[in-house]
Parts: sequence; C-alpha cells; structure tokens
Amino acid sequence: MPFQTREVVQRGQSLGKEKRKPVRRDPEKRRQQNIQAQKSSLSPFFCSSAESADDMVKANMICTVQGIFNTLKPDLRPSREQITVKHHPYIDILPFPTLRKNLIAHQEAIDEDEFFYDMLTGLVCWGGAGIGRKDREDSTGYTSTGTPWDCRSWEARVWFLKKYWTLLGGEDGELVRQSEWWRSVRGDDALDMEVHS
Repeated sequence: MPFQTREVVQRGQSLGKEKRKPVRRDPEKRRQQNIQAQKSSLSPFFCSSAESADDMVKANMICTVQGIFNTLKPDLRPSREQITVKHHPYIDILPFPTLRKNLIAHQEAIDEDEFFYDMLTGLVCWGGAGIGRKDREDSTGYTSTGTPWDCRSWEARVWFLKKYWTLLGGEDGELVRQSEWWRSVRGDDALDMEVHS
C-alpha cells in the first residue's frame, strides 16, 4: 500500500475511536424556544376547518366535538367559541364559560401575560378537604384546596373583579356570583356593584 493511502486508511480507522465533544446547547435559547412554542399553541378543541365551513357543517362539527368531550366536567366542556375560534389553550382550563367566551371574543385586546399573572394572584380555589380554616388563615392567607374544575370552588379577589368586570360577565358571570357567595359565607360585606358599572 502506498504511504499516502495507508495514512488515509489509518485516519479513517481512528475517526471512530476519537472521543467527540458533547454539543452544548444554550439553556436560555431552549427556554426562549419553549416559550415561543407555548405562545403559538392552539386549543385542542379548535377545529380549523370550522372557520371556513357553512353554518350547517359548522353546527354538525360543534355537536360532534361537544359529544366527544361530554365526559369532561360540565364547567370545562368546550363552547361554540372554543371550537370555532382560534385561541390559546390556557383559556380552555378556566371553569367559567362566560369568561372563556369573552376572552376568546376579545383576545386581541388582552395582554395574556398580565392576565395570566393576575389569575395566579387574584383567584382562589376554596372547598374540599385538606386544610382547615385556622391553618388556611395562618398560612399565606389563601390556600387552594378545592376542586379546580368546578366553578363553585372559586373566588376572585375584589381587585380582580374590578379589573376584569366586563370579561367576567358583570354581575351575571359565574365567577362574580361565586365570589359573592364565598364572601357571604365568611360574613363579608357584599360588593358594591355601582363601583363596576
């Protein structure tokens, strides 16, 4: 074997034996990619073909999708808007049909990040077992122990009700009515509805 050919063969054989350096991925870049993917996510209830369908086909599609998801808890079952209008899936997990409908209708005007943070700090899930009243009051003030899929377990803080009054459906909205009920259970004063009008 000529010298040059032997050298090429030896290099080729040694290639598989060399240790490769692991590829390092920038964790911040991956985090940003994940955030972008999450922001562009679509609801699993949404049917893109419903946007261009005629009324009869759309009605059949809505009936079919609602039938498929009829095993979900009643407050989480998809509405007409959830099936026919493109929206982010975070809306689907809210057990308040009026709020879901209004969020979808006004999604262009809502800062999703601000609304999401406000939900984390402005909503409380009560009820159920797990933590006593004394422990609940001694802890951070509000601790979630209820059944989150049931709108009756939820109460909104007063500032949340004021800020999102219209989206919540006003005094007829499920979350507003439940918040009033929880306030009455504790013996708190009723909300002054004039403030919100």
